Formats: sequence, C-alpha cells, structure tokens
Amino acid sequence: MNPRIILLLAAVLLLAACGGSEPGAPEPGRAGGKADTITGPGAVFATIDDAALDARLHILSHEDQSIEYGGWISQLEQGYTYHRIYQGDGGSVVIPYTKFHHLLLAYVAAFHSHPRKSWASGSGEYFSDADIRFGDAIYAEGVRPGYFYLFTPGGKVMRYDPGAVKTTWLEPVDPEPDADGDADQEPDADPEPDPRSDDR
Repeated sequence: MNPRIILLLAAVLLLAACGGSEPGAPEPGRAGGKADTITGPGAVFATIDDAALDARLHILSHEDQSIEYGGWISQLEQGYTYHRIYQGDGGSVVIPYTKFHHLLLAYVAAFHSHPRKSWASGSGEYFSDADIRFGDAIYAEGVRPGYFYLFTPGGKVMRYDPGAVKTTWLEPVDPEPDADGDADQEPDADPEPDPRSDDR
C-alpha cells in the first residue's frame, strides 16, 4: 500500500481519536469574540487564546472539579482547535506528548486546570514550579509559540509564554468570585507576588 495513503489514514484516525475535526470541515467557533456557550473540542477558533478560553468552559462543564484537566491546542489552516481533554487527579494531570503527535497535529499550546481544593490555600492561583518546567519543556521540544495556560479555581486564566519567560493574566469568559467575594477581573489588592510573573 502507498505510504502516503497509510499516513493519511493514520492522521484521520488520530484526529478522530483525539476529538479533532477533519481538516477542511470547520465547526463554528468563537471567531474573535467571547461566547457564553461551549463549542467544544474540534471547533475552530480565530486565536489560540479563544481556543483556550473555550477549553476552560468545557472543563468547567465537568461535574468533578476536584481533579486537574489538561490538553493541547493545535493550529489548523482555518485557525486553532483544542483536542481531547485529559483527566488527572487532585494534584496533577498527564498531558501526553510525542514528537509524532506534535508534528502531525501542529501543537501550538497546552492548557490545564488546578482543582477547586487549591483555591482556599491560594496555591492554585499561580503556576507551580512543575507547570513552568512543563511549559519550558514543550517549548524546548519545538512547540511554538508554546503557550501554557492555567485555569485557576478562582475563575481566572493565566498564560505562560516560555519564549518571553512571562506570565500574563487573561480576562476570563465568566469570572467567578475571587478570594474577596466579588467577581472582578483583577487580582485581589496586594496579592502575594508570583516570582515567575516577570523575567527570570
């Protein structure tokens, strides 16, 4: 059998297994705007951030918020999509990575959530050292731009950019009450500074 046909069949099967849509068949996404509905894995989005924000909504739709979730965002010809969301446990999530999948699915970013239980201590509101190491590792493997998103139990979204060694708060789609009980989109006054939020 022709090796190109075998590779094409493998790609279609892998996309189906990962929850992606077939190339050339985009589903409606949040093209450049905020939405209050989840379009889900396989939908096409205008930006990487839009795909991450929808992944956050999808994760929040899961009943069990005591565990971590994570996954990949890929670039398509029409925009960006995210794939199957992996479930972890109360302390971590394994987001599988192979060079073959990276090249086949054109990974550009990864995302994960911290569980609700980490909200009370405040530890879930920032990237952990292990999170930063993962972001640095995928960047070292050639994932570009290599963003790594964090969905916090307080309802905020952070983006780590390993190329710039910088973290950025993004506005969440539907902010939840933060530690002081209001639904603002700014961190609480005088929060503990994250040592990784500026250049290292």
